Amino acid sequence: MKSKIFAIFTILLLFNIAVLAEEEVEDVTDSSGLQPDSPLYFLDKAVDGLKLAFTFNEEKRARLELKVANERLKEVNVMIQRNRVESALKAQEAYQKRLEQARNRIQKLKNTVGAEVIAELETEIETQELLVEDLDAASLLPTFEEKDKAQVKNLIQNMKQVSQETKERLQERKEELIQARENFQEQFQALKSASIKPEIQNRIDMLEKKIEVSNQILGKRTDNTAEENSNLKLAKTKVEEAKAALEAGNYEEAKALTLEANKLAVLVRSVAEEAKERIRNTKEIALTREKIQVRTEALEREKKQVKSAIETLKEKEETLRERQQQITVKKEKLEEENQEKTVTNAENNKNVETATQQGRN
Repeated sequence: MKSKIFAIFTILLLFNIAVLAEEEVEDVTDSSGLQPDSPLYFLDKAVDGLKLAFTFNEEKRARLELKVANERLKEVNVMIQRNRVESALKAQEAYQKRLEQARNRIQKLKNTVGAEVIAELETEIETQELLVEDLDAASLLPTFEEKDKAQVKNLIQNMKQVSQETKERLQERKEELIQARENFQEQFQALKSASIKPEIQNRIDMLEKKIEVSNQILGKRTDNTAEENSNLKLAKTKVEEAKAALEAGNYEEAKALTLEANKLAVLVRSVAEEAKERIRNTKEIALTREKIQVRTEALEREKKQVKSAIETLKEKEETLRERQQQITVKKEKLEEENQEKTVTNAENNKNVETATQQGRN
């Protein structure tokens, strides 16, 4: 009983700290949630592990594994932009692990799986492919030391490979379903169009914001080159072409145009990214002591709660033990009294028999 209660309190502790940490991180980072460079990053992964552990439906689990992989991929992107290669590698390992699990689960999906599930999975994988390409573009920024460039290149290559392998596995499963079920192809295409279109639109919206930031950077700089101005102008053109392709239903063309626009926008941000990184590091150093203090206090409060619960449990166990001893004593006393009564009754019966016998004589 004590071990079960302790386990429950431990799980609650993990969730509470994770929520607290996420709220703190949101104040100091451009991305929500715990990041791989955080000392509490393991809590984020633990919470994801709990969600997966309590998801028993194969379809839902495959979708959740891809969603978790997508989160890890975004973390890699953030770490690359911050020039934190070791943390990026940590997130990349978690990404590949979840993606491999999803790939194996896709192969096990039953023939009764809905077309909407396959459409969602394919959309998620294609979205991840675009994010990996964005990583490739981010690696063009001249912020890496020579020793890190090879690691970043290898990291991106590995992610492209595992993403491609997952896409191929899903394609094989999709073709099997097309052969096994009538009208599956038509249903899939309609659902795929409905799911991929908003993803591309979100990407276009993100690019317009990125281009606006790049435009502001060029506006503040006095050393702009004709090439940089030309790249930014061309990026805007590519985004407009992507919008037109999206409206026409040419989704592959729209995705390709967003990739080209993103690379062009990144190229004009290289100088600003270096300055931004220095400013971010300064802020984080200034906030380190305060964050550690807040987290330490939170941990202490949770430890006290767990300790109090354990002490209460011990007191209840002691009370229960005393009651059991009292019951045992009463039971033994009652048995002794019953034995004495039995002996007394036997003696009385014997005396009665003796007296009766004497009276007859």
